[in-house]
Amino acid sequence: MKFLLRDDDTCAMTRPEEIEACYGRIWDDVPISLSVTPFRIPGRTTGVPASLVGSSDVLPLEQNAELVAFLREQIRNGRIDIALHGYHHDRPGGRAEFDGGHDLIRKAREGRAHVEQVLGHPVKIFVPPNNTLSAAGFDAVVAAGMDLVSNQTRARLRPWWTGPDALSEACVAAGHALRARVGEGGHAFRIRRFPTYRQVPYQTVGPDHGLPELCRSLEVCRRVGGVFVLATHYHAFDRRMKSGESIREGVMRLVELAGSFSETRFVRYEGLW
Repeated sequence: MKFLLRDDDTCAMTRPEEIEACYGRIWDDVPISLSVTPFRIPGRTTGVPASLVGSSDVLPLEQNAELVAFLREQIRNGRIDIALHGYHHDRPGGRAEFDGGHDLIRKAREGRAHVEQVLGHPVKIFVPPNNTLSAAGFDAVVAAGMDLVSNQTRARLRPWWTGPDALSEACVAAGHALRARVGEGGHAFRIRRFPTYRQVPYQTVGPDHGLPELCRSLEVCRRVGGVFVLATHYHAFDRRMKSGESIREGVMRLVELAGSFSETRFVRYEGLW
């Protein structure tokens, strides 16, 4: 079983001590895969500091020189890996950026290039803001040469008859759906390999999720030898899960449980495939 710990929303608003407080005691054994936004617009979303709530200013990643130096050091130390997490992470028309936004092909390409340049590290993975993609959002990410962490599939967003890639993706998605219907049990922990990109699903530790269910999911993943991507947010660590534990407690308990299995490998993104 492979286990990857994914944390979203690192950007120019992030302080290094916030990341270290969450993960400093485990990141020598469990790499942390941060989803980084290159040109954050604060808006009114969760995790925005009070002084910036409602701001429409663009905050470039390199504006936070302390964070950039910190990330570069931890990447060199093997403690942190990087994915692209949108461009502005705003909500155009009230919708997620790569669902309702425009000019997405440019944003995917420029966002990837910018994060690579600022952090001196290749970026090969895209994590959608708000975990939501339109067909155009998928197209932009794939055109930019990135794989995805997503529970959506492009096959559900475009007809199979629109081209060979669409037909192939529909067949892959249908195979996963069939295994789910017949009770194979591990479909949620399988990498999906499409003609032009790869995609891995994820599980969430958040206020709407319970720790017992996640522990059971981890056991299923172990049984089928799958991939367990655990997604969370550093700025939500003090919030409570619906089962009562703090998100911090939930994350650490799942890491501890995964570590108790002799077959578990804690991996970065390149280790998934």
